[in-house]
Amino acid sequence: MIIKTIVKPNRYADSVFLMSLASRAGRLEGVEEASALMGTPENKRLLSEAGLLDDEGEKARPDDLVIALRADSEQSLRAAVDRIDEWMAHQLTDIPAGEEQPPRTLDSALSRRPDAALVLISVPGQYASREARTALQGGRHVMIFSDHVSLEDEVVLKKLAAEQGLMVMGPDCGTAILGGRVLGFGNVMRPGRIGIAGASGTGIQEICSLLDRFDEGISHALGLGGRDLSESVGGLCSRQAIGLLADDPETDIICFVSKPPGPEVAAEILGALSILKKPSVACFLGGRVPESSPENVQVTTVLKDAVKWILQHRDLTHQEGFARFEDDIAKRIDQVADPQIGKLADEQRDIRGLFSGGSLCAEAGVALSRFLPKLSTNIGLPGCRLVEDVSVSRGHTLIDMGADEFTAGVPHPMIDFTARNRRIIQEAGDPRTAVILFDLVLGYGAHSDPAGAILPAVRRARRIAADRGGHLCCVASLCGTRGDPQELEKQRRLLAAEDVLVFSSTAHAAHCALRVALRGEAVGSAASRPWKLDWTAQPETAGDLPKTRDDLLQPPLKVINLGLSWFAEALTQQEVPVLQVDWRPPAGGDQRLLEVLRKLQ
Repeated sequence: MIIKTIVKPNRYADSVFLMSLASRAGRLEGVEEASALMGTPENKRLLSEAGLLDDEGEKARPDDLVIALRADSEQSLRAAVDRIDEWMAHQLTDIPAGEEQPPRTLDSALSRRPDAALVLISVPGQYASREARTALQGGRHVMIFSDHVSLEDEVVLKKLAAEQGLMVMGPDCGTAILGGRVLGFGNVMRPGRIGIAGASGTGIQEICSLLDRFDEGISHALGLGGRDLSESVGGLCSRQAIGLLADDPETDIICFVSKPPGPEVAAEILGALSILKKPSVACFLGGRVPESSPENVQVTTVLKDAVKWILQHRDLTHQEGFARFEDDIAKRIDQVADPQIGKLADEQRDIRGLFSGGSLCAEAGVALSRFLPKLSTNIGLPGCRLVEDVSVSRGHTLIDMGADEFTAGVPHPMIDFTARNRRIIQEAGDPRTAVILFDLVLGYGAHSDPAGAILPAVRRARRIAADRGGHLCCVASLCGTRGDPQELEKQRRLLAAEDVLVFSSTAHAAHCALRVALRGEAVGSAASRPWKLDWTAQPETAGDLPKTRDDLLQPPLKVINLGLSWFAEALTQQEVPVLQVDWRPPAGGDQRLLEVLRKLQ
């Protein structure tokens, strides 16, 4: 066994490129393990713990690219290094003659594209605030995909934006759809009259997925970032988004979605919706329904119920269609669950949910928590316990693998299935595991073949269960639309061919998992008490909502992309003009020097 670390000085690469490089290197003959990371202290610690860091790698700086290999012989190692050098040389080839060199800084990009209304930022979190401030000072709206941005910085950025009539979607904002064009992760939607605002990326995507099933489209979907409704931020971006959709002539109905905020912020959101002339639905996912709500606002705690209300309001014929849809699903659960139950060993009783989307994890938690009082999650969902150790499941457990603790320095699980596949196999090793419940999210930004990426782990996990005389029931929530590039029906067929039970709603998938694990003997608890919210103590007119420049919603959309080239490629596929910045960490990634620069700003 031979270990070698290759260091490429001053060579920044984004997490998707690093994932691809490590994957290709790991498939080379004689290579037993490969990893590609930037040389940050945290990444070097991870390599050391994995036994993949040698003396050369220890010297790497934060802006150095580090490739660590474990090979079975010197010959295999030399061959692998040669191939990697070839790939890197090809990746670093000069821009063809006649093509413009990409800008190296955001300032340069802002000068080159004065007509780009939006800057999409997906650089590592410690650099995102600095770049977002530069974009705002340049008069641009900002979408921050990056996580690991401090709450203090988020508050400062959003207040700075609002003062200029600009909007900061994020940090940790994964989804926006502006005039049918997807930024980050999002589904292909037909034009429609429904506008969505959400501090819930996969919540937005699930709503889109279900609307598409009934031939409905959207005007826009504005992501807010998961902490926008925290007490510290106070829903500033949420009120901006509501104001934009209220003034948008292409929007007739407004849907607001988020995990449950505190009572004061929830009351502010309902108050803001109450003063609009447009009907709306607010989905506080996993929360409680208030004692009273404005006449023009429907409040739900489940994504599918929000969609049900929208469909009924749009067209009364949808009411019968949705009722048939739910009846058909209930019958299908009865049909598919019983054969799975008969294959389980007596000790197999637990549901293990592994999600790439936090909102889909929450939707499953809402469906299960009334029946499973000891359900644990890592998302702080009301009615559920908080897991003690996210690396180990005990009892019924739902894990959001897109949470910050899983994504530091690695691609999001919608892009890279490595961590989730490893966890599926780990859960199969527990003899109590009866059901693996997971989501697969389609659309721009996501993996090109999610079913193909996860099925090898499903097969291996089932072999593990079978070797002990048991069975593993796998249930998938497939979130996508008919226009998505991964082809919704193709993905469904691939999963079904491997005996994965597939549903188009996370809530329905969770009910199926419950039926299997509890052998059809589920008994629910009483509904939670109503929420007391004083939503009347709010602004009296729509003119009191924050005023935001509407160029964010006006075609044609033009974007500057700072970070993941994956997102720039998705925008190009949608024929959106995008300028990719050839970004490098400022100050060579030296955190002490960066802190000095931050204080000087």
